[in-house]
Amino acid sequence: LLSATGKEDIMDLSRPVQAWTFFRQQLGCPRFVCAPMVDGSELAFRMMTRSLGADLCISPMINAAVYARQTPKSRLKAFSTCETDRPLGVQFASHDPQTLLEAALLVQNQCDFIDINLGCPQKIAKRGRYGAWLLNDTETIEAMVRILATNLSIPVTCKIRLLDSIDDTLSLCALLQRSGCSMITVHGRRKENIKNDVGVCDWKAIRLIKESVDIPVIANGGIGSLDDIEDCLRVTGADGVMASESLLANPGLFTGVDPTPISVMVKHALTYLDHAQQYGAQQSQIFLHITKILFRAIQGMPSVRDLICHNKNRGPDSIREALRLIEDHDQDLTIFPSWYMRHRLPYKTVH
Repeated sequence: LLSATGKEDIMDLSRPVQAWTFFRQQLGCPRFVCAPMVDGSELAFRMMTRSLGADLCISPMINAAVYARQTPKSRLKAFSTCETDRPLGVQFASHDPQTLLEAALLVQNQCDFIDINLGCPQKIAKRGRYGAWLLNDTETIEAMVRILATNLSIPVTCKIRLLDSIDDTLSLCALLQRSGCSMITVHGRRKENIKNDVGVCDWKAIRLIKESVDIPVIANGGIGSLDDIEDCLRVTGADGVMASESLLANPGLFTGVDPTPISVMVKHALTYLDHAQQYGAQQSQIFLHITKILFRAIQGMPSVRDLICHNKNRGPDSIREALRLIEDHDQDLTIFPSWYMRHRLPYKTVH
């Protein structure tokens, strides 16, 4: 590689070596990764997934502009951690390099790396000009990666989606590496592939990315079971696999446990409640996880749905009452899809 002066850029040549040292020594070559999820990968859930096989976890996506101007008390609601919550990445969304740096400096002593969100496809990301809606703005992306790589004491990583063409995606990944990115997570779908249009994850595109860069690559998308993880690693050649929605539905995904038995569903819900109490999860976070874990029961049992979704006084007691109802239930709930499969299988809710 040549710099603007025509001389070999030794720093550029050393970056892949540094990236792999970070991946192997600091992160421990993570195979199973808990994805960054808004309100979904908070401390309680991270610690639960770690107990069930997750090698690496990433915080919920945090809006850098909001976080940078918040009070310390408000920041604690957005992100909290503990001594055993490692290895850990903190993910920020932004389109402004300086603001991103300000936010990252506030947490760099509490995590192992900062991840830049370049993959969120939601409309709120479009309005805020971040996530997947920033993918074509390579100048801004390069500036954000470089300012973090230059000024932080920890590495910077990026999570992306595919661009419209594979050539553009490969060019973007090359730019990320040149700019100082130490690891790329690739969701093998485009920003239009969400909800009912989620489509099939393009693992072959992830393989092309893996073959084109010299830094670690994590594959994301199309993961519903441990068998899917093995298939994904084989097809993509990726260094690890990240799970998100499937992990919300089945926190024991990385163990290979079958989530369909009622006893497993109930056990996961109780385990999460214990972690939520221990690590101080917020009510909105508890509601999110319980409704994802118990999704099939909520669809198939109106009494459970009333206790969890339509109860103004819902809390741990009403959730535990709902769990007792589920345990006593003799209906086959496997006819209803899991949270992960809700956009992948046709079904009807029982009223």
